[in-house]
Amino acid sequence: MFNIRKQCVINSIKEIAKREGMTVAEVQEHFRGVIEEVRTSDDPEQQAMYCKLFGRKTPTPEEFIYVLSKQTGKVRF
Repeated sequence: MFNIRKQCVINSIKEIAKREGMTVAEVQEHFRGVIEEVRTSDDPEQQAMYCKLFGRKTPTPEEFIYVLSKQTGKVRF
């Protein structure tokens, strides 16, 4: 089941890349930057949410998108 969801996230990244005129690698790198920014934030609320969702793990861009989309309920896989 997760493989189907993972494929949906991968397809979403491809769509973002196409729409923004970027490569998939560039989109993934952008998300890595966002992940690092949130992970190392001084904001206690961001830290609490990150820890709640990912613990001490640094997620891949695909995991990050999947977990956040599930959390917000705005994207259904």
